[in-house]
This record gives sequence, structure tokens and C-alpha cells, in this order.
Amino acid sequence: MTRKLFYAGGSDRTILACYGWEDVNLRHDFYPNDRGQMRYTVSPEARRELLRRLLELKELAYMPK
Repeated sequence: MTRKLFYAGGSDRTILACYGWEDVNLRHDFYPNDRGQMRYTVSPEARRELLRRLLELKELAYMPK
């Protein structure tokens, strides 16, 4: 069961739900990585959006109170 969820992107969707980010369309497919190798992962656009949101959370966590 875990393997099926992993390959179907189920674990990614579960994590997004924990953050309340269900609006992010991950568009799983094969994309080239920085070394030119093809990997099954989220789209470059989704990756940028996730990194942007994580950076925003990090900044909020470390803002002086």
C-alpha cells in the first residue's frame, strides 16, 4: 500500500494537505534534474511554488516578536 501511494503521488498530496496547500498542482511526470537525468518528480513550476511557500514559512518562524 505504501508503495502504491508513493508512486501515485499520494504521500505528496498528504503532505500538501497538512500545510493546507491543496491548491498546488504538482503535475507529477518525468523531468530532467540539474544533471540532465530524467526523474519522476513534481513539475518545475510546482517546485518553485513549494520552495517559495516554504521560504515564507521560514521567514515567519524567525521574525522577531
